[in-house]
Formats: sequence, structure tokens, C-alpha cells
Amino acid sequence: MPANDSRKSLIHRRPPPVALTLAGSDPSGGAGQEADLKAFLRHGVYGLNLTTLLTVQNTRGVQAVAPLDPDFLERQWKALFADFKPAVIKIGALGALPMVRRVAKLLDRPEARHIPLVLDPVLGSTSGSPLLAAEALKLFRTRLLPRSRIVTPNLPEFDALFGPFPPEMSIEQRLRSLGKRPYAVLVKGGHAEGPESIDWLWENGRLLKLPGKRYPVGNIHGTGCTLAATIAANLALGKSLRVACKNAKAFVAHGITTAPGLGQGSGPLNFIA
Repeated sequence: MPANDSRKSLIHRRPPPVALTLAGSDPSGGAGQEADLKAFLRHGVYGLNLTTLLTVQNTRGVQAVAPLDPDFLERQWKALFADFKPAVIKIGALGALPMVRRVAKLLDRPEARHIPLVLDPVLGSTSGSPLLAAEALKLFRTRLLPRSRIVTPNLPEFDALFGPFPPEMSIEQRLRSLGKRPYAVLVKGGHAEGPESIDWLWENGRLLKLPGKRYPVGNIHGTGCTLAATIAANLALGKSLRVACKNAKAFVAHGITTAPGLGQGSGPLNFIA
């Protein structure tokens, strides 16, 4: 094909949907906004990113966390929204209380008001390092949860946000006790026990079980970030929430089973093929 014809075909090609992630940065590339951007790209979605915090980490754990300036993030937000129209917003680790306050304020702005939000309530890293100020939980409940299309906690995060629950209550009973809410809840079952790793989707008073194999602890770095980002990418592509959750679970499972084996600790997923 002549060069001019090639350029014309690119010009007339339909642009991809756009997804925005607000998350922390993982220099090892397996979690945080780096994982989000890889998941977006893998699904044919163009990714924008706003960095909420920096970390010192590798596959063996998080050694330090540095919160960033909410004023600067707001300037970045305004610059992006002056130029792009995201189809979905995904939120990961926010860190300090001032950042949570600012992000809640930005989500109320007119340009973001009708964009679906995928909220991954990252309270801590897999290695146990805290990634959200304890006093920010109230803001999550009052400002971020009601604004969300779906929230994707693991079991400890679910209990922290919606509990406490009596210990004898099953996960299904805990979800049903929430009643109908304006947002869906996907509880990840990675912290549960048993041969299966079941995720539970609670949407509009209906419960859907997403079964899956439980894999040995190994290359699972960034699984929560990747799951939420993949849900966001599927929503940007026009998929229903249920289909988005099923696709995301399958993508993460594939990423675990075909992980490249990088690093000396809990390695990253396979984002390439």
C-alpha cells in the first residue's frame, strides 16, 4: 500500500475508547497504574493516568509510600478533560486523606458526573503495606461508593467498608444484607479458602457467582488492580457489567497461569499474550 493510502486509512479508522486511571505507581510494573495501562492496552482501550502516590516496591513487597500533591493532580485532571473524553474512570490506591478528598471533589465536576466509575478500594498491598489512610474510610463510604458503578473489594476490604459482620455470616449472606444499592459490589474470593476461588457479584439485589480455580500463591502481583482495570476496559468497550466481570476474571486467570516468572517474589501477570 502506498504511504499516502496508509496514512489515510489510519486517519479514517475509528478511534479507540479512552479509560482514565487514578492510582499509585508501581516501579516494578506489575500493579498500580502501570498494570492498569497494560490491561487497557491489551483490550484495545487507550489509557490516561493520574498518579496519586509513588511507591518503593518490587515483587517482594512495598518498602515506602510517598503521597503526591492533590493540587498538581487537579491541574493534570483539567488538562486531560480539556482534551479527552474518557468512557470510564478507574480508581485504585489513593493514599492520604487530602488526595481522597480531592478525588471525590473532582468526580463531582460536570465533566465527570456521568462517567461510570470502577472503584478498587486498595487499603493495602499484598505484602501488607497500608495504601490508604484509616481516616479516609468514611469518605469512601459517603462520597466514593455512591458515585461508583462497581466497587471491587477483596474480603478484608469488603469487611472494612461494609462491616463489621457476625463471623457466622457467609459471604453471600453479607452481600444480601446490603440490600439494593446504586452501585454493584464484586467481592474477590482470593482470601477465602477451598479448592475454588469464587468471586461474588451483587448487583440490583441479585447475586451472581463467578467460579474459578484457586492457584497456589505465586505470580499474583497486581491481580486486584488488573481485575478492576479489565472491568473498566470492558465497560469502555460497551460490555455489560456482568460480561465485564466474567471477562476480567478470565483475563486474570490467564495472566496467572501464563505469568512470565519475573522477579524474585510474587511476580507480575502475563499482559502480552
